[in-house]
Amino acid sequence: MTKLILTSLLIIIALLYIATPKLTIRPFSLSFTNGWFALGFMFVMLGIGLIRYQGYTDGRKEGIDTAFKFVKQVLKKEKV
Repeated sequence: MTKLILTSLLIIIALLYIATPKLTIRPFSLSFTNGWFALGFMFVMLGIGLIRYQGYTDGRKEGIDTAFKFVKQVLKKEKV
């Protein structure tokens, strides 16, 4: 849980840094000069993360299938 909170905070800080906020105190306004760039960057990173996750699950499935095949081969060799 702590890792998730730290990761979320780092992502928020990075997006705020990329968006370059401008804060004026008089009538209190907050504007982002590169807000769309930060949003696009977030979507690109989300896409890369999903692609990596998909590769992880595919690799895990392939590894399990290979392990089952190996176990079947070993069992067949022991029966003969």
